[in-house]
Amino acid sequence: MKPVLYLLFFFATPLFGQAPTNGLIAYYPFNGNADDASGNTNNGVVRMATLTTDRLGTANSAYHFSDGANIVVANSTSLQLTNSFTFSGWMNLRSFVGRDGDSGGSSPNGTHVLFSKDCDRDWLSLLLVIQAAPRGYVAGGTWKGSLSHFLSTTLDTWTHVGMSYNGTFIKLYINGLPVAASASPNTFTATNARDLYIGGMACWPYFFNGDLDDFRFYNRDLTDDEVKATFIAENGVIQSIKAGNWMDASTWSCQCIPTAANPVVVKHVVQISTTETGNAYTVKEMLGGQVVLGATAKLQIRRP
Repeated sequence: MKPVLYLLFFFATPLFGQAPTNGLIAYYPFNGNADDASGNTNNGVVRMATLTTDRLGTANSAYHFSDGANIVVANSTSLQLTNSFTFSGWMNLRSFVGRDGDSGGSSPNGTHVLFSKDCDRDWLSLLLVIQAAPRGYVAGGTWKGSLSHFLSTTLDTWTHVGMSYNGTFIKLYINGLPVAASASPNTFTATNARDLYIGGMACWPYFFNGDLDDFRFYNRDLTDDEVKATFIAENGVIQSIKAGNWMDASTWSCQCIPTAANPVVVKHVVQISTTETGNAYTVKEMLGGQVVLGATAKLQIRRP
């Protein structure tokens, strides 16, 4: 029996087509500069960071950080957090080398700072801590109440990271999905008088050894669906980077499995095994590209 191609069309809400703007207090797309695109004029001052190519292959649309480099955003009324917030951004670690988490000295497996606000005992920050490459963990929160999630880190791979707080719980996200949550006693109001640092800290020598992009800060806790929507909206067109299985994240340029909101370009032979179902917004086969389905496999084209 020949494989059958199922094209199933669904009409859903437009949630997964765009990132939310309600409560957005700062947004840094890093398109040639560190200006705030939210309309709140929380523009950043670039210190030694250099423009680089982003995850979609666009030149001068992300910033590369190294030892001593950071972007500083002066404190403002709109950046003062109270009982809830959300952070969303992309990271691409280029080297495990960083600063030691205890002494601050150089370490082959360092602590890498995505952002921080204050650096004393009430700091608000999100860190990538490498224990023994490539094993590490993402840690967010404060000295009084933090949360971590173990993450196998691959160099030169873009990863979406999110963190939210609703007044009671801190939650971490990886590639649009919640991965950890924990109660926190801190409301982060102690950071209100402090500047925002991207890729570094105000009074400790920690830095991020790699690229950062599309940083968003909200003054409310986004829902899981809203964080996922942001991840999908910023992911762009997904392309196959090798022959493989549709359900294998390593087959795709985003290192993730395509969803109903993703335009997909197939440049290799990509298989959907028997009983599996692939999803996409659109599918385009380029020269040498082909989607091969197992006997009862399905490819669903969903229109958000």
